[in-house]
Amino acid sequence: MSLPQNCVFVNDIGLGKTPKKLLNYHLISNCSGNLEICFASQLNLSIPHRWEVKPEVALPLAAKLWLITNQLAAEKTLYLDGNLFIYGNIEEIFQHESQTCLQATQEKVFAYLDFFVVNYTAKERQKLTKQLRQKSELNYSKLADFAKLKIEILPPEWSIFAYGENPEAKVIDCLALNSRPWYSCFAPFGKEWSMSLFSAIEKGYLDVEDIQQDVAAGLVRPSLLKQIELGIDNPFALPETAICLDLNFTPPELALSKEQIERLNSTTFKLPEKNWLRVYFSRYFIEQELPRLKKKMIPKIQKKFKKNFHRMKGKIKSVVKR
Repeated sequence: MSLPQNCVFVNDIGLGKTPKKLLNYHLISNCSGNLEICFASQLNLSIPHRWEVKPEVALPLAAKLWLITNQLAAEKTLYLDGNLFIYGNIEEIFQHESQTCLQATQEKVFAYLDFFVVNYTAKERQKLTKQLRQKSELNYSKLADFAKLKIEILPPEWSIFAYGENPEAKVIDCLALNSRPWYSCFAPFGKEWSMSLFSAIEKGYLDVEDIQQDVAAGLVRPSLLKQIELGIDNPFALPETAICLDLNFTPPELALSKEQIERLNSTTFKLPEKNWLRVYFSRYFIEQELPRLKKKMIPKIQKKFKKNFHRMKGKIKSVVKR
């Protein structure tokens, strides 16, 4: 069996099984050739300690860095954020000739490239790899803000559009939390996404058990199970009883981790020690506490000073008389 000439690398870090398997189904159903699909979650990526950022922020950047600096068994690889949805035939994107290492729909800094092609045969790839590794060795921001990328612009039909902006769009943007149909039954792209979901279940690409596991893990909205049970492909048509199931749902990006919840519920953790110098010179102390203390303490100090002054004055007079 020959190796594929092209590959799709999906950044599925943080995604549940439901959106991941549905995206996989859509890529396969819109492709007729030998296309390899890889997922970033299979790499067990690590983050340099010097980056000093949260894993959910750092891992997507680490995945992009790994993809460019490590050649896969393919001539070209498409990096695809797992929160994008593909309608077009993905094979078309590999047919465009390029002399540069990167192809994308827009010129952006490294952190904001969500849809781009890596050409492993380009001569400049070695130089780009060296630059990216040098930036990554400094800190997270140096790599994230790296803008000296020679990008060849892809045809406009592969531009990323929010749902409804372009009826002929091949790439739908679900990057914003409120635009993800697996988080909200009011997401604009909800009906089309749900229709694909029912189709994937029918063809065996996705099981209801996968959705149940995602709901239990807090990765998709609870009303999705009820929607499947009722057979409603338009989430806007869900009854109020189903919609109410999502009242306590929080997207995992915004939810507290188990460790954070345990720490908040604990009464044994040590409180941070006060830095009194910081308190004394803080804006609150100068603007609020200091005037109050002046008003309260100055009269007492003046009274005490006056009393001591008269006492000392009396002693001085008695000494002079002697």
